[in-house]
Amino acid sequence: MEETSPRKLSEKRRWTFRVMALIVGLLPLVLFESVLVLGGWGTPDPTEDPFAGFGEVEPLFELNEDGHAYEILSQSRKEWFYPQTFPSTKTANTYRIFVLGGSTVAGRPYTVETAFSAWLQLFLQYADPSKTWEVINCGGVSYASYRLVPILEEVIESYSPDLVILYTGQNEFLEDRTYAHVKNLPAAVTKPYALASQLRLFNVIRSAYWKVTGKVSAESIMETRAILPAEVDALLEHEGGMEHYYRDADWHAGVLDHYRFNLDRMCATAKKAGVPVILMNPAENLRDQPPFKSEHRAGLSETEQQQFEKFLTDGLAEDALKIDPLYADAHFQHAKKLERLGELEGARAAYIRAKDEDVCPLRMLESMHAIVNEVAMRHQVDLLDVQKETQAVSSGGIPGNSEFLDHVHPTIGGHQFFAKLLFEKMDAMGDVTIPSENWMAEVGPTLQSHAQSLGADYFRQGDIRLENLRQWARGRSTLEPPVESKRKKPSNP
Repeated sequence: MEETSPRKLSEKRRWTFRVMALIVGLLPLVLFESVLVLGGWGTPDPTEDPFAGFGEVEPLFELNEDGHAYEILSQSRKEWFYPQTFPSTKTANTYRIFVLGGSTVAGRPYTVETAFSAWLQLFLQYADPSKTWEVINCGGVSYASYRLVPILEEVIESYSPDLVILYTGQNEFLEDRTYAHVKNLPAAVTKPYALASQLRLFNVIRSAYWKVTGKVSAESIMETRAILPAEVDALLEHEGGMEHYYRDADWHAGVLDHYRFNLDRMCATAKKAGVPVILMNPAENLRDQPPFKSEHRAGLSETEQQQFEKFLTDGLAEDALKIDPLYADAHFQHAKKLERLGELEGARAAYIRAKDEDVCPLRMLESMHAIVNEVAMRHQVDLLDVQKETQAVSSGGIPGNSEFLDHVHPTIGGHQFFAKLLFEKMDAMGDVTIPSENWMAEVGPTLQSHAQSLGADYFRQGDIRLENLRQWARGRSTLEPPVESKRKKPSNP
């Protein structure tokens, strides 16, 4: 056996000494951090948003006059949310669920009566009528994830939820905001700052600094962040509509970072309060939704553009894409051709690329789907992959008008499918027990009775809203999305 040389032994001792010195040096910091944790000092604030703030935030729910129930009373909130009410006193036998999201959660183009939250409540009542099941719909029309954060905090702090369900991501690009203050800071600064802000000692020192110097958090990095109005100000409602959208890689990157940040802090807030979360990965229409706006790559010459257009007119999208691989509609036309040829895998990939190259991204980007999975794994919350489940039941694995009424809003049958997935997820979590294998057939008459009770006019009004919504999504109408809009309509292009 080879003996260890004196030189190697000396080197090993030096490294051992260095490691021990480092451990001894860090030990006081570890002990101090432990004391702060035990004492509850310097708790990281999951609500501190360096990306954007709000000029004013009203509560979503308020006590009604007799004090027996919470309702949506604010007129400004009523423009974006459908009526919801729940008792101010929660009984021991009540299981209370809050569903947060945008217009899909709200049931658009219909209303909350046929949203997946309503069908879920019917499933739960069927499975266990001995309990009082409350499923409260917090779907804000055009609400992005950053607008849901204050609502989640309100729900967690005030209404004793047993479960929170999040379905958000389709509205992240609706409002304009700048991320220059974040973009201008190098990653070598922002990443260590983000990591350090999770330490109790860092937060205690920072708070002490602000107190001694008279500075507050608003005078830090956040003083230059975008301050958004209290309610949604969608770009598509401004004069010009689609003209406000163009390719901007920096803005896209900022939106994605903000989306990740919002999902992170909502999951962290719920986890800290001990409230279970189901994070839903949204689904969208691929087959029957052309891109809303296509834009050529930079530097395309006039000759190249003419050749590109000729290829596209002649049905040679694959040749056009060799000239400009960023033009969304060319990918969509290529997908159609591949599907006609029966090449479904290639068609699906081309449909996804068409969606991702859309300059007006009103559907989830694939990078956003990846963020949902990443956040769910990081926070160890239950993930319901609606995108994957919807593809599994779609023809050729490509969702279209059979599943969706427009670009993202499911059919009423689609809402029932989402509710079924949630019901099964809750069964797997142990919150409810599915009574039989034939449960869908058994609950069928209850669903039919509920739909019939809404009346024919309910569905006629939904059809009218659907057409308005389609026009709004093209930047050609301001009739959508407010629920009861009282605002002056801007000029149409």
